Amino acid sequence: MDMEKIKLMIVDDEFLALDNIRTLVDWSSFGYEIVATALNGRQAISKYDLYHPQVIISDIDMPVMDGIELSRLIKQRDESAVVIFLTAYAEVDYLKSAFQNGVQDYLIKDEITPELLKVKFLKIKEHLEKSLHHKRLDLRNELEVFFRSSDSVMPEVKENFLPLLLYDDCDLPLLDVVFPRQEKTFPAASEKLKRFCEHMEERWVSVRYTIALPDYKYLLLITPPIGGSSFLNTVRDIRHFSEKLLKLLQKEFSRSFTVFMSTVPMDILKMRDFMQSHLFETNVKYLLGIGRVYEFSSIPFQRKAVFNRSLMTAIDDSSNPEIISSQLASLCSHLKAGGTYNDLLFVSEHLADSLRRFGLSPVRCEPLRNTDEIFTWFGHMFMDAADLLKKNSNLSREIQKVVRYIEKHYSDASLSLQEIALNVGFSQARLCTLFKNEMGITLWEYLTEYRIERAKRLLTEGECKIYEVAESVGYSSSQYFSQVFLRLTGHTPANYKKGL
Repeated sequence: MDMEKIKLMIVDDEFLALDNIRTLVDWSSFGYEIVATALNGRQAISKYDLYHPQVIISDIDMPVMDGIELSRLIKQRDESAVVIFLTAYAEVDYLKSAFQNGVQDYLIKDEITPELLKVKFLKIKEHLEKSLHHKRLDLRNELEVFFRSSDSVMPEVKENFLPLLLYDDCDLPLLDVVFPRQEKTFPAASEKLKRFCEHMEERWVSVRYTIALPDYKYLLLITPPIGGSSFLNTVRDIRHFSEKLLKLLQKEFSRSFTVFMSTVPMDILKMRDFMQSHLFETNVKYLLGIGRVYEFSSIPFQRKAVFNRSLMTAIDDSSNPEIISSQLASLCSHLKAGGTYNDLLFVSEHLADSLRRFGLSPVRCEPLRNTDEIFTWFGHMFMDAADLLKKNSNLSREIQKVVRYIEKHYSDASLSLQEIALNVGFSQARLCTLFKNEMGITLWEYLTEYRIERAKRLLTEGECKIYEVAESVGYSSSQYFSQVFLRLTGHTPANYKKGL
């Protein structure tokens, strides 16, 4: 968003001199708006209190109140105000007193030209813009501290704003408890994203500040409508702005975002309380869908939990992963129709426990951003469990125990022959002999092949980077992983991911 025009006031007891300054240049062409003129200092201070100009051009020698007293009173009100004196000549005593009262510069009336005004006031504009930018950053930092903690000091912000909560749709943060990723690579609070949002403008809607919150959320403080804009127009304009923002963000950052909007202006203290009481409710987006615009006051926040948790009983008791996989679509539909975020966590925890019963470790590297992605991932995992059960059904009980241990702990880079032997109750030598006789390959060859098979799945179905895949399947070195992958498949991981 471009800086608004700088407000300028011109003060001179000679009307012709005042009018000459006012008309000598096109002030608006280089970023100024003349908001007031005055013929003496007393009149000027009254107009200052009314219009709050940022730059004041004032004659020094005036009746009623001179320019020096005027500059002193203005600086008492706002130290950042820029005062430029007009004088018929560079009188040392006058100017010395003026500079002591905060005057930044002076103009000699007989030497004023359009070129001089343009050069001087473009420099002033540049100075004000830099100063305003630093003030905005300082205030934004104060606001971030304020919105992150209930105990923080309230910044000096008197305006009311409309809150707009922006989610960076990375992952379900609470699901990390259920099946943690090997390493999080989600985007950090992005200065680029903040600047991008603060340059967004549509009709009267503009973003004054973008505040980074925990868990990849941003609070956008929107300027409320000026004048008599109707409630329906406000809703329409905010929704239109939000939808446009989502499209532009997705294009700029190549990922999905979700917005929760409000059409009720509020001060920042009330807004902090509002956010703290509504943040958990916004997790409903994981059930209803990401990449959309929702209203805080809409039906999702009044939806009652009608999900029947007893549906999980059959899954918990099932010994057949194939049957569980076939039930997931129905379970997902029930959740989306009447479940809450807590229901989603409950179901995910039970499904993860079921995977562990079948000897699989529910470790992932790809993000899971909504209910459909979660249940698709679980579906693949339970089909893997079914395939493994079939594959291992003809093995001896001892080797089945070994295979289940490997399938559960393959992602651990420190997994060793000694650890496996200790946990299955064999000596290392006996374990190697039994395994080779029954499987036809060494235990270490089996582990390597299993890891590469898991890596192939992650490369083709997820969004993981090569080093994330390597870590997810038990390789601390992505370079060594790539060498093993090439040896076993004939392709590099990168080419395999691209389908080459």
